[in-house]
Amino acid sequence: MRYLFGATTLFLIACQGTSSQAPGTVESGATRLAASAPSLSAKPSGLAKIGGGMLEQMEDLAIIGPATPGVATFDGAPVSSDLENLPTSLGSGSYTITVQGVSYSATTAQSFAGVDPAGQFLVLGETSLDATTQIRTVLYVVTPVGDFQVGGSVALDGNSRVAFFAAGPDGADNPDVEAVANSGTVSFSAGSLNVGDAITATLQGNFAQLDDGDRPDGGAPPSADGGFTVPTPPAPGTYTLSFAGPARTDCENSLSGQESSFAQLTPADVNFADGGVMLTVAGGNVALDGATMLQAFGASSVTLNPDPSGLYIGNFSSLTPFAGPLSTSAANAGLVLDPLDGAPNAIPGEAAVVFANSDFSGYCSVTFAITLSSP
Repeated sequence: MRYLFGATTLFLIACQGTSSQAPGTVESGATRLAASAPSLSAKPSGLAKIGGGMLEQMEDLAIIGPATPGVATFDGAPVSSDLENLPTSLGSGSYTITVQGVSYSATTAQSFAGVDPAGQFLVLGETSLDATTQIRTVLYVVTPVGDFQVGGSVALDGNSRVAFFAAGPDGADNPDVEAVANSGTVSFSAGSLNVGDAITATLQGNFAQLDDGDRPDGGAPPSADGGFTVPTPPAPGTYTLSFAGPARTDCENSLSGQESSFAQLTPADVNFADGGVMLTVAGGNVALDGATMLQAFGASSVTLNPDPSGLYIGNFSSLTPFAGPLSTSAANAGLVLDPLDGAPNAIPGEAAVVFANSDFSGYCSVTFAITLSSP
């Protein structure tokens, strides 16, 4: 198999997801070109979903290019208590960010802010959609709540103070371009952390491109329109989705080394059950519909987005939480199909659930092989 779901790539935090988002990671054997990207020293409990969930986790990615100065403004970003969804009213903002020589800019971005449910992090965000290309851009700044002070400035450190940028087709789970700023400054000029108030801030950051080392081109950024060749999708029609053990497990952070506690789980233990699905194709995306999807992923219809490697990938936070080993709870799930690695009537893939502990300081993925077969 040339795909791999892991705890980091599926856990929806920190732009999560971005990600990681957060998407499955394709194993192509490409070599990372530089040091790993920084990761937050603690985990925000959730971030706003932009463009249909275009989030990506920063861990397990590589910085593959030089850092280039970028700037952004957040003007009257409303503070919300819900970091899973955009507030009904948004502030304004702007940015100019260059990633590997490609410039992304907007003068009419929409901004928002909030404190994660654990009360640890302030999140500043803004997003913009190009009406012509339908490319969505997302910018996040994450910093501890104790850093906020009107008139004060905070230095990004690549640990608990980072900025993250992503761009890709609107509604996609996986951005085409990702960049991180682990140095620079965020300055606060107005507002408070109270829900309903509005924060005004500026960012000066040095953004370097991120990549998981798996793009066929070795990490070269796509053009500014975010384009890539969409893989040929499976034929529309009725299929049977089947799940098979044993589970492959991956545990990280405070749950690192606890894989054996999750390895005994079966597909039935995580609500994965064989059943019929209806596959449709629209706009280059694949949708799977039916009661099988509702039971497994908490939604009767799920969308899988094309990846430059030829995979179709979806990440879902719609499932109803349920208890897992070691006092964890199911946080989100993912599914990947690989039409290039099987017969048209027997498409292989993987499905996974991520379990997290109550403070999101650790998480474990449980992954099963799947087959999408047609009569």
